[in-house]
Amino acid sequence: MKISENHPAIENVRQQFQNWRSTRNRREPIPDHLWEAAAALCRVHSISHVSQCLKLSYTDLKKRLNLPNPAILPIARLRHSVRLI
Repeated sequence: MKISENHPAIENVRQQFQNWRSTRNRREPIPDHLWEAAAALCRVHSISHVSQCLKLSYTDLKKRLNLPNPAILPIARLRHSVRLI
């Protein structure tokens, strides 16, 4: 899929990023809700396609996708973590 042939969901999030970029203060970090919207798109589209369409760093987006959310980790997993010495 070409970047110019965006899915409506990508186009919606792209517009949100564009609006934020036009009103943000210099060096202001991307808000969490925009990262979450970009990450949600990666469930359907490739990281590469989403990062290009939204003008995001591929690496930064990929890092966001690999961060576990402690709120959804099973309790047993938290109790039995491995400790490296």
